[in-house]
Amino acid sequence: VLGVPAAGLTPMAAPVPAAALPRAAPAAGPAPAGDRLLVAAFMAVTIASGIAGAAGYDTTRDVAQAFAIRRFDAFPLHGPMFASAFHLGPVWFYVLALPLFVQQSWLAVALFVPALGSLQFPLAYAAGRRLVDRRLGLLWCALLALPGWGSFQLIGFAHTNVVPACTMLVLYALVRLAQDRRPAWLVAAAGALSLAVHAHPTTAALAPAVAAVALFVLRDAGVMARWSALALA
Repeated sequence: VLGVPAAGLTPMAAPVPAAALPRAAPAAGPAPAGDRLLVAAFMAVTIASGIAGAAGYDTTRDVAQAFAIRRFDAFPLHGPMFASAFHLGPVWFYVLALPLFVQQSWLAVALFVPALGSLQFPLAYAAGRRLVDRRLGLLWCALLALPGWGSFQLIGFAHTNVVPACTMLVLYALVRLAQDRRPAWLVAAAGALSLAVHAHPTTAALAPAVAAVALFVLRDAGVMARWSALALA
């Protein structure tokens, strides 16, 4: 038809193989200096809040366990109790002990926890920049910094302070999994999810998102089974 050989025609309704789907191009080059300064400012405000942060029962209990680990007096095998029903893993106690190996003081822990929490901003920026562009990354950071339910983190510290950072780590790993289609990012997302659940069990709600992205990207049953087993391990 119209001089075009029939063999050269491609049916418009033909499905596109998953491998042929275009991948979003990663952000090219380093982030602009202005963007880095803004992200650093968000992080600095979060970290500075630890100087005058208050403490409640949970925080005092956790820091006491961290001091015991630092002094090699105890090595707990279970973590904080959640809702008087079950124990989380002891990961949080051992994380809190890390700054005590540098300086044995309350302030060391009080600054370390907000520093971990502040990682939500570079992760949000990186995820937004990969999804759309740098403007979405900056907007995401600004939205995370808005006054709201999360503002209580600025007046004290506990394991809940790292929930946003752990959540952003899961989302960033999923963005990389969807764009790069490398199964190793499934393992990274599962590891981040495990850390998030240790920060607070409600983050287990992210598990369906991890499974959905994995099913969409890793369509080969054998690959899916192998990497899922490694992720669960």
